[in-house]
Amino acid sequence: MPNRHVVLFVAALTAAVVLMPQPAFAQAGCEAIIKAMNAEMKAPAWHRTAEIKTARATMKVEIIKADGQLFRRMNDGPWGKMPMDAAALNQTNGELLQSGKLTLSGCKRVGDEAVASVATVIYEYTSTIAGQPKPFSGRIWIGASDSLPYRSDSGTMSQRTEYRGVKAPQ
Repeated sequence: MPNRHVVLFVAALTAAVVLMPQPAFAQAGCEAIIKAMNAEMKAPAWHRTAEIKTARATMKVEIIKADGQLFRRMNDGPWGKMPMDAAALNQTNGELLQSGKLTLSGCKRVGDEAVASVATVIYEYTSTIAGQPKPFSGRIWIGASDSLPYRSDSGTMSQRTEYRGVKAPQ
């Protein structure tokens, strides 16, 4: 069984962008975000860089999904293989949403913008996670032609995800 804190941390990072499969608890208008969730889950590889800023600290976290495995590093430190693999991450995320512990609402298209030369459509949304003190609102930049999420911003976290040329770290 993976370390509970690692599982929760990865689930929280992923949930911040609401990358979950087939939500049963999503409001109408959230279909593009749901499609992006599924596209990202099916992607064979990705490299996500998250920057978390609070009043007390700033932290950079990178996660790579490659070869069915997950790797992470914090604040440009060394890469390490995570005890959870990509299939376990998908299962954890799916359980979070299917259980109704995560819901989407207020989804709306708010613009278009290129992210790393990829044309994207920007959506705003509200995500509610059971056990959290309050819902959070965010934005997600979804590829216009491939439906993959390339960027997200919510509260104190900003994330960017790359899909091309991603390989497991050495």
